[in-house]
Amino acid sequence: MDDVRSGWRGQAQKAQRDDLEFGRRFVKEGPLDASLGATLARLENLRNFADYTLEETPAEKAQVALVSAEKFVDAIQTYISPSPPSPAHS
Repeated sequence: MDDVRSGWRGQAQKAQRDDLEFGRRFVKEGPLDASLGATLARLENLRNFADYTLEETPAEKAQVALVSAEKFVDAIQTYISPSPPSPAHS
């Protein structure tokens, strides 16, 4: 059990570093809304809980996470999609 917890802590620490980097590069210094950074952190915490504990994730939490993940992906797709060309002025 201690191995599982220490593995979960290590993964959580790496995820926290990744979240901080995402927040710095794309939220604080970049074009994305601050809520996306918070959403990513919540989703990562839930994923770590589900992957590294022996407890069952409540269905309500999983459903909320799914909706949040879909919104996150939509926002990122909007960000990376090429902008339509602006009409030429004649």
